[in-house]
Amino acid sequence: MQKNTHKYEYKQLEAFKATLELGHIKLKTLLVNLLTLVFAVILVIVTYQLKINPNYFYTFIGFFILFFVVNIAFYSYNEDHYNYLRIAMYFNTIALFSITAALIIVFQTPSVFTALFLAYAIIFIYQDYKVMVLSNILVFIFGALLVINFPNILDIPNNATPQVLLIIVFLFVFVVLLALSSYILIKRKMFFYNQLAQIKESEIRNIDMLEELHGIVDKEKMNVNQYYDDIEAFTEVLTDKLEIDNVFRRKIQLLRELDQKSLIEIRENYANFTIEEIKRLRLLELRVNHKMRNLAIKASQSKTIDVDKTEIFSESQFKSFNHIEDSLYVKIISFVVFYVLIKIDKPYLKEIPEETIKDVLLNSKYHYSINRNVLKIYLNNNAVFDTIVNDILKEGEKQ
Repeated sequence: MQKNTHKYEYKQLEAFKATLELGHIKLKTLLVNLLTLVFAVILVIVTYQLKINPNYFYTFIGFFILFFVVNIAFYSYNEDHYNYLRIAMYFNTIALFSITAALIIVFQTPSVFTALFLAYAIIFIYQDYKVMVLSNILVFIFGALLVINFPNILDIPNNATPQVLLIIVFLFVFVVLLALSSYILIKRKMFFYNQLAQIKESEIRNIDMLEELHGIVDKEKMNVNQYYDDIEAFTEVLTDKLEIDNVFRRKIQLLRELDQKSLIEIRENYANFTIEEIKRLRLLELRVNHKMRNLAIKASQSKTIDVDKTEIFSESQFKSFNHIEDSLYVKIISFVVFYVLIKIDKPYLKEIPEETIKDVLLNSKYHYSINRNVLKIYLNNNAVFDTIVNDILKEGEKQ
């Protein structure tokens, strides 16, 4: 069976992770620009004091002005802000390494060669996989090209050893070590993003389940029109008491139409509302967008619950058959109990077919919750597991 671990992935998982990362990427973009500004000021002062060629001096100033203008432009876009900031990441990476390469070409001294690693340190603030790969490639390519084209930069006096090859080998080893350390740190960051996103996923799924059970048990659905009528009646009384016009009536009418008409049609009928205002109102719409419903259910169920910061990941960490402190024997027993439970009929869940179990274990997040050795044992010897199930079923029938 072909492995595809994204097959059962919750469709909003990536959106949750993007939302979590957006706040951080804004701060990181500001930090990168602030450090680049400090770097630019120091460079301008040094180049001015050294009285280098005016053409180089003004070129560097032009580079930095372009750098900050592009960053301000990307940071200012409210629409699809996350993707614009990611584009800014790649631009900043290429721009900073290009500026440092130009510095090395202009000054051609060993001390300026370290500017490549200064640029790497600034860009590493982003802690992003693609940026990490791009940074490591640029460090090696620029470093190797500069050493090959300007071999005298790092020459050691009275030393006949071929320096170029040694420096390139050293640079390669150094970049590999940087890549490994970066990968470990970024992997850790992404782990926390995944855990938080999965906690959000569990919350939404549980709320949806509560709403579905409410419909099954009470045999009633939310009367959305009655809700809007009640809200409108409330605003009428409120505005009468305040002795002002009902400024809410138009917005409530817009809410009634949001799930029936497209954004273009809404914009034509409500020309006095901006696109941003319509999108904010859409968050309050009930039939399609369930944010208000979810918020109400969550508030009703969690008003007496107090969660400590240390408990944020406790639930998600517990939902695993692969605890590092457990022995392989314990992991096998845990998985066998789980397997038996899903292979027998229960009042709340019928027996799951073998092919479906394999598909879910290979292509969902359960793949990461089960020890690889245990999963391999199951896939190669699932008949043994079926024997255990049959023994338990027979024992249950006798009792």
